[in-house]
Amino acid sequence: MATSDSVTPRVKDYTPPATKAELLRLWDDITAEIDRVWPQIPESRWQETVNAFGYGEQPMYGSWFYFLDNENHHRGQGYVYLRALGIEPPRSGTVIDILPY
Repeated sequence: MATSDSVTPRVKDYTPPATKAELLRLWDDITAEIDRVWPQIPESRWQETVNAFGYGEQPMYGSWFYFLDNENHHRGQGYVYLRALGIEPPRSGTVIDILPY
């Protein structure tokens, strides 16, 4: 969707966080980056054919749906893991907050 040229060095030169504080700071940095780059994506870009991560050619919007699906999947895994450890997961602001478990 965006190119590596449009991403700031802080996000482009990613280093895995070692602490919770670093993870939260990285999350905030990436969120700010998304907020900055997202409006720059022209509407026509969503119709372009891409081969994201080698999964085959599809319209860009198809890749976006995959990214959303993947995020939901991993969020669910994290929630299950936290609950198994007896930790109440944070509220996400999504439908997952109202589903019984």
